[in-house]
Formats: sequence, C-alpha cells, structure tokens
Amino acid sequence: MVETTAATRGWILWRGMRDFLRRYPDPMRAGLPEVRRELRDVHVDRAALREFNSVCGFRDSANLPFTYPHILAFKTQMRIMMSSEFPMAVTGMLHLSNVTRQYRPIGVGDHFDLHVWADNLSAHRKGVTVDLRTEARLAGEVVWSETSTYLRLLPKSGPRPPKKGGSEEPELESDREWFVPARLGRDYAAVSGDYNPIHVSRTMARMMGNKDLIAQGMWGLSRAVAEVEPTGSMEDRKVEVEFRRPIVLRQKIGFYGDSTEYRDDFALVRLADGKAYLRGRVEFDLG
Repeated sequence: MVETTAATRGWILWRGMRDFLRRYPDPMRAGLPEVRRELRDVHVDRAALREFNSVCGFRDSANLPFTYPHILAFKTQMRIMMSSEFPMAVTGMLHLSNVTRQYRPIGVGDHFDLHVWADNLSAHRKGVTVDLRTEARLAGEVVWSETSTYLRLLPKSGPRPPKKGGSEEPELESDREWFVPARLGRDYAAVSGDYNPIHVSRTMARMMGNKDLIAQGMWGLSRAVAEVEPTGSMEDRKVEVEFRRPIVLRQKIGFYGDSTEYRDDFALVRLADGKAYLRGRVEFDLG
C-alpha cells in the first residue's frame, strides 16, 4: 500500500474542496512554475507492489509492471500541481492522455532516480492543457519516461483552437467483461495515493458532473495493459492511450484487443453502445 496517512488523505480532500472554490488567474498568462523535482535512490516496497498488482490484474514478476513508476512518482506530481505557484486547480482536472516509453525493464530490487516537471501549457478548445513529465533513470540512464496530459476546463473567454476533425467513433466489440465494484476508487487510491475526491467522494463526483464515483484513469490503463502483458514487464515498448470518457463504478465494462506484428491495440468499452472509455496501443520492435 502506498504510504498515505489519514491526515494526508484528509488534507488532499480539504485541498480539493478549497481548489474547487478558489478563484485562479488566467493560466496562460500566469504560466507554469519552473520547478523540477527529483527523487533519489527510489526503491520498491514489495508488499505494496503485490497489492498494486492485485488491484490492477498484473501477475507478480521480477520486474516492475509498466505503469508502476507512475505510482512511485505520483505524490511528487501532486506536489507540483497543488503548489501555490501552479496556475490552476487540480481538483476536477481531466486526464486526457498518456504516452509512456520503457527502454528496458526495471527490476523489483533496482534503485533508481525519478525526475518530475510540468511542461507545455497550451490552449485547448475547452480550457487549458498541461503535461506532467516523468523520467526514471538507472545509473544516469533513462530507462522509462512518461508524458501525462491533463485538461483544466475553463469558461470560454476568447478564441480557442478548433475541434480536430475525425471519423465517427467506431463501435467496438468486447472480448471479455469485468465488473467494476463500488470500492474500486478507494482500493486503487490505497495502492496509488490518488485520492482525488471524484474517485472517493460521491458528493464531489456529482459536483463535477458525474453520475456517480468514477474510476481513476490510470487504473483503467493498468488493467488494460495487464491483459496485453500479464506481468506488465516490457522491454523497448511504447504505450499510448487516450482517456475518452469516465468509467462509472458499480457496472460491467468490456475489454477489446487486437494484435498485429508490430503492435497490440486495446480498449475498455462501454457495453451499452461499444464506445471506448479509453483506447490505446502497445508498440514494440521499435528498433
């Protein structure tokens, strides 16, 4: 379990409420803080890793699952986004996409460094986006990197980039189904530290426009990757994912997968209409 005390969880929920009510300046004018945080000599709690694997569907392995460095860096990402210099509220931010590259596996017993910073503040047709960048370095070598893109919804107050054109979203047929229990948001929060109120407080989830509690996007990505690579241990792989709609708890969802010579496509699917909650791909043989 990620080390998160009751006091820390309470502080996160309190900050979430405060952020929701606070007035912020125009993020594009305020800009991002020039902060780069480093975690030195990071090592893994094996019991916590086993709990993470259990919640996300990974098999235990001698190497870290593909998404686990994100978990180890998450508290540092939150410190950046919840700092007084950060130009927007973190509560209610939408996780749009993730691009992750693993150059070689990271062993469970390895000690490595994590580097985290915010980058690429950009106008979006619905508000402002920002990238949270993370690198894992082993003996100075980058062995894993991630770009997480978040959207802060803002009232329209000027010209914004137009919506990108594209074909109609296809209906996907799922290969298998899972039930997403009501406690998943809290279970994943316990192993990840992601206590965003929309995942653990039904009141806050509804205030943000959701019908009920919703699952963390990174749980969805981890669960999908666990179907593609059961141990989640990858060498020279790239994973790209788009988070398209929230997964409401207490329902069944579907998994869609399709493999080719150079990549595995995957999606988590809404059973009612075959629309994707998230859709991504694992690319390999990157040469």
